[in-house]
Amino acid sequence: MDTENIIDRLLELFPAAEKSELLEVLVACDGSVDQTTKLLEEQFGKVQQASFEDNSQKSLSFSCNHIEKHTVKALDASKRGIKREFSQISDGEVNLPHQTTLKQYGRNIGQMKLCKRPGKAVTLYTKEEVEKNLPDLVFVRDFLTKELASKLLSALVSKRAAFTHNKFYIAGQKCQSKHYTAIFRDLDASDTEKFIYRDSGKKNVQKFFTEMKLCAYAVEDKVNEVLSKRKPKSSYQIRKGWKANLCVSNLFQQEKQDLDWHSDKLTDIGPLPTIASISLGATRIFRVRKITTARNGGDSTIFNIPLPHNTLLVMLPGTQEKFKHCVPSVDGCLLDLHPVVGKVRYSLTFRMIRNELLSGRPKCPKCGSSMVLKRMFKRSETRGYYFWLCGSQYSGYKCRGFYYGKFDKINVPGEGLYTNRQSEATRWIGNSE
Repeated sequence: MDTENIIDRLLELFPAAEKSELLEVLVACDGSVDQTTKLLEEQFGKVQQASFEDNSQKSLSFSCNHIEKHTVKALDASKRGIKREFSQISDGEVNLPHQTTLKQYGRNIGQMKLCKRPGKAVTLYTKEEVEKNLPDLVFVRDFLTKELASKLLSALVSKRAAFTHNKFYIAGQKCQSKHYTAIFRDLDASDTEKFIYRDSGKKNVQKFFTEMKLCAYAVEDKVNEVLSKRKPKSSYQIRKGWKANLCVSNLFQQEKQDLDWHSDKLTDIGPLPTIASISLGATRIFRVRKITTARNGGDSTIFNIPLPHNTLLVMLPGTQEKFKHCVPSVDGCLLDLHPVVGKVRYSLTFRMIRNELLSGRPKCPKCGSSMVLKRMFKRSETRGYYFWLCGSQYSGYKCRGFYYGKFDKINVPGEGLYTNRQSEATRWIGNSE
């Protein structure tokens, strides 16, 4: 069954949904039909599983490029597509060409306005603009010393062999990402000894090298400084002592390599996490949008943030729950080349592995596989609940194993972090939701 037929069948089951919305959920679920159906049932009510499978005897296989192609068409059709021009915020709106370098344009920050028109793309260039429009982000240019940034970039280039494509399944077909990923761990930290990130058991997991460790120390200091000045959103978030003991590094070798819309999985970093990212090399756009759509009463504005070499972007607690982000391709042009590595760009995303998640997370009640932690966002009645979903779907298997997340006793040793009862489940709703 090809993409169009899958979407048509989903539309028969959920006639109140739009095609573009169905396709967006399918892509967000890495092509898993079971997971897509489960999320849609949260919003539109349960359907009989057999009704989807009756006419689905053919192989559920389609290419990643096919999904991407139709995703663009669907989003354009619903007027939620991203134009190849970025709207500059000022006292008047000025459209900047996609390939424009940052150095060519001045900015009037004092007269900046927040664009509220649904689906509009807005570019944020400065710390003031980013943090005013997106208060849960922290933006710092020239974060590391020039010497450390250069040495860190050189060290990453020398470790090119450690970077591989991510493998995943879409509707039963194995696919791979366009960009490359390498996983680095602080193996000196006791709380990472039992940790395996995603499919890192099949990857060559690297130990923090000297320059990365120095970078991690600087990131830890900055993150803890910021967290100490902010009111916690919940008792179960990390409020102090945040440690950068995991680094997921992404490599984009040229401008057509991208990273699709997603929120980072919470499985090993827990609810309301902090993730800090350092960009090295060529300038690329980092896009952010709210998960809730205008159709559900949300703001669908898309924010574009150019990230030059040696820029720190911190996503504070609540960002993964409320927003999705991506790194789009730039159609043969870049905002700014790096003088040494040219088009190449590395992003080092530092996270804190929470030891409580290693001991308290469940196994799937149906098949015994590891489970993935996510958060519900579609239906207003269930929005904000955390839930555990069987992780075997990401390996090409079908399983509907499910628990609600339960984090009221996350700091109590031996407590399970899951429940079958919604009344006991943990729910977090942001102020803007």
